[in-house]
Amino acid sequence: MIFQFSLLLIFCGFTALSVSTETCGKDLLVGTSCIMKLRTKNNEKPYEIKWTHDRNGDIIRWRDGRIKVKAEGVSKEEDGSLRFQSVTLKDTGTYTYTAFNTDGTEIGKGEAEIKVYEKVPKPTVKLNCTADGNAALSCDVENSKDPSLNISWYEDGKLIQNEINPQVFLSSTQVQENKPYSCETHNPVSREKSENVTVSCPGVRKLFDFDIWIMVGILSGGSALLLLLICVLLICIICACCKKHQQDHEEFGLADLTPDHTDTNTKTQIHAQPPPLHQDEDEEYPTPIPYLSTKT
Repeated sequence: MIFQFSLLLIFCGFTALSVSTETCGKDLLVGTSCIMKLRTKNNEKPYEIKWTHDRNGDIIRWRDGRIKVKAEGVSKEEDGSLRFQSVTLKDTGTYTYTAFNTDGTEIGKGEAEIKVYEKVPKPTVKLNCTADGNAALSCDVENSKDPSLNISWYEDGKLIQNEINPQVFLSSTQVQENKPYSCETHNPVSREKSENVTVSCPGVRKLFDFDIWIMVGILSGGSALLLLLICVLLICIICACCKKHQQDHEEFGLADLTPDHTDTNTKTQIHAQPPPLHQDEDEEYPTPIPYLSTKT
């Protein structure tokens, strides 16, 4: 039991040592513990140290082994470096240090900048279908005001957009493909990806695997063409009838203009005189003399 406890202490000691050697990078996640290094000429041990923040002023003032000023959440390492117990958003900024020896000579000076970011929340994809069959996808990130937040869009696992814009717009053709879409939010220190959402808009209906609106357009165009052909046929029939009527009218007019020499009141007829009744057979008949007969 004592041996196990000793091993635990050794493990914790190595862990603490590894943590103490972690140097603060430029981009930090909220809650990170790290050390901002202080360097002096010839690694001389300083007699006086001053750490300041560009917005918060003095962070640590130390002289001859005594702390004059110490801000919350920080501490001084043995060599004068600045340790952050757990960084917050307020710790973002530029830090400057100066170090002096016992003679008051400056033996070290420098600065370092850190930027602290929150962990991005997991986003949610929201779908909004329009009446014309298009769709708009929104990457919803609740309660996030991080100006450095970027949003990436994926279609079937492939990156299609990588910018700050939280929306992506799909045409009706893309909607009908029924592909999965997802978005990813990320900043310099963290990233989170949403669940896949398969785009399917109930307003877009299909008829035999064709868009219903395309079918309506085709049928409407066919109906219009058929109506046009019927109108042309009726016009041709009407023109033919008019032409026939005009020809008949012209023929009838010419017949009316032909002179009629027959007198309706007086008609002259030519009659042949009948032969005499009692003549001998041997007697020659004279040639009949025509005579005019007038009937009134």
